[in-house]
Amino acid sequence: MVLEFFVAQRPRQKGNSKRLIRVGRARRWMLVPRTDDKVAEDALAARVQAFRPPAPLFGPVRLDVTFCMPVPRSWPLRRREAALAGRELPAVRPDRGNLLKLVEDALEGPFYVDDGQIVAGEVAKVYAEIPGYRIRLGSLPEAQP
Repeated sequence: MVLEFFVAQRPRQKGNSKRLIRVGRARRWMLVPRTDDKVAEDALAARVQAFRPPAPLFGPVRLDVTFCMPVPRSWPLRRREAALAGRELPAVRPDRGNLLKLVEDALEGPFYVDDGQIVAGEVAKVYAEIPGYRIRLGSLPEAQP
């Protein structure tokens, strides 16, 4: 079974939760939960509900995600056209690993049991007129001993 769909929503990252906070007189790095990460994950999870399979996938899973990033409004027309044509790629933050974390966590549950099932996949960032996530998810055959 292979599922392909597009979610029109500005791609968000799931960031690290380390922050510098004051504890008493000293400043220390502490792990503080970020509420905006959970809000972004819940928003994506709500939007993908329309595409969920009848039952979660079991066994090894392949997840391909293309992050369609918005072109900065400040760019001149020539540079915007080059970005939309694929001649300029978004080699800027947020990095693809943090973007992927959010997608993997949002799809966990209705699409697959655990994100540890993901054994293969491709991840790309491109500029697009409509920002969003292009997702392709499928089961892989079990390896034979």
